[in-house]
Amino acid sequence: MNSTEVVKWPSRVGPTFFALLCLMSAAIWNGYPIVYSDTSSYLASGFHLETLVDRPITYGLFIRVCSFNGWSLWTVAIAQSMLLAYVLGSLLRGLGIANPWSRSFIIGGTALLTGLPFLCGQIITDVFTPILVITLFLLLFIEGLPRRTRGLLFALFLLAFSMHMSHVSITVLLLLCALLLKWLLPRALPNRKASRTIITLLLLSVMGTLMMGVSLAKSKYTFYAAHLAETGVLQRYLVEHCATEHNKLCDRLGSIPQSADAFLWADDSPLKIYTSR
Repeated sequence: MNSTEVVKWPSRVGPTFFALLCLMSAAIWNGYPIVYSDTSSYLASGFHLETLVDRPITYGLFIRVCSFNGWSLWTVAIAQSMLLAYVLGSLLRGLGIANPWSRSFIIGGTALLTGLPFLCGQIITDVFTPILVITLFLLLFIEGLPRRTRGLLFALFLLAFSMHMSHVSITVLLLLCALLLKWLLPRALPNRKASRTIITLLLLSVMGTLMMGVSLAKSKYTFYAAHLAETGVLQRYLVEHCATEHNKLCDRLGSIPQSADAFLWADDSPLKIYTSR
């Protein structure tokens, strides 16, 4: 290692460690990565290798890999924080903030004044939504990114995209906005690479959707049915048609909850009873 590398090493590691510490502050304050009611479902999907009814297996596999096959959830929170710190640092660098410590203090200040540490320190998929949005922005609007950086951002986009089914609609809307902006303000996007980038993102979105295909096939009707139950339409439909049509829900007509949350998640909901058989 030459003297130049010795000088650069602490200038890179120091700011990175400071930003990571700020993003991990909620988990550190809690004494352990923060868990939520959905955490157990993600753990089960990753370690039992089973796609759940309402979500893809991607985050469960992410937990399994980053926890070193169950060694610790701390490493999952660290991985999430590092990924967010990387895309935030890339965004600030793309906006012209070259000094690593300046970027680190901005990330740290943002972390301490917002809910970012709870996103990073919580074992759920929410942290990947800002990662998805920021990678899209970087790839579409920041010029001069090195080829290796662009490749890594494409990989992070695919990873973030495939974490949650809501990311499909979010990505479609953002890409449509980008296309509209390109049409209205051609100079807003780098002309040489904009079309190629959008096509690549669309192809990655298709790949991500295919990766979530099993979960989409399992859950495509459940949320719609939950909405119909909450409005009472499902119950009225069953009352009118159960005499002439065979439907599994007819057997539990009197116990269908008029709440979407209860229909989807309650232990005694018809949906939970049938899917657990």
